[in-house]
Amino acid sequence: RLDGEPFSTDDLVLLESIANIVAGFISHNQLRERERIERLRKEAILDLAVSISSAVSVHSLIHTIASKLEDTFHAEQCLLYFVNHAEGYLWTLPSPTAGVNRPNPRDEEVVQVPINTGVAGYVARTGQMVNISNGSEIKQRAKELDFGVDMRYRTR
Repeated sequence: RLDGEPFSTDDLVLLESIANIVAGFISHNQLRERERIERLRKEAILDLAVSISSAVSVHSLIHTIASKLEDTFHAEQCLLYFVNHAEGYLWTLPSPTAGVNRPNPRDEEVVQVPINTGVAGYVARTGQMVNISNGSEIKQRAKELDFGVDMRYRTR
């Protein structure tokens, strides 16, 4: 208190009531934010399911999933890699967004890279997820994984 007097019992009851109201407000807002995030997640899954149902080939399905992941995570480009452990390589399709820099990209084009190459190879070999905040600093990133596209890396 400003007057130097100790808080009375009534003061303490009032402060406790205010603290409870603020705690309830914070808890309510946290719940609303969790519900909003869950709703967005469900909407993204539903949107992906609708898109998948319209895919006419495996390649268009892969491109659809990659495109939806780009939108969901606000990524410039997304590539899905498939692992062939028996043969020791990864395969993927060139990103449709990368096609502007590629001469005559074809739907049936498949790109293979050795499993011991780059970040995708590391993940495939170890099963460990990698979060890269600035991909240009990763020495193990292989040029083959960029498919000749002028990639820009940035930290958000």
